[in-house]
Amino acid sequence: MRYAMFMIADVFGTQAAHDMPSAQMIDKMTAYNAGLAEAGVLEAVEGLHRPSSGVRLHFEQSGAQTRDVPERGVDSSAIAYPWAQCCSALPGDIVELRQIEEPDDLHYTASGSQL
Repeated sequence: MRYAMFMIADVFGTQAAHDMPSAQMIDKMTAYNAGLAEAGVLEAVEGLHRPSSGVRLHFEQSGAQTRDVPERGVDSSAIAYPWAQCCSALPGDIVELRQIEEPDDLHYTASGSQL
């Protein structure tokens, strides 16, 4: 299984739409992405499973707090989760992990008939 990670920054609620992150934050994000690439876990953007099948980590002063965790067995989220915990998030930010749709996950055609 593959996972996509979204960072939902708390500052987006207070910044103007055209504001960019600080140079320091861009440096942190660049270093984090370089670590993902060096580890061989950086992937492309694909279609996603519904949000209820994902995991959200809310970043607070005390660190990452997990909420909205669905019932599931251990899978590659066991690898994705630790990476999400060490990203360059600030208090108030949210990181969401969502499973990527694979061809075998798609059981219906565009017309709605079962494959």
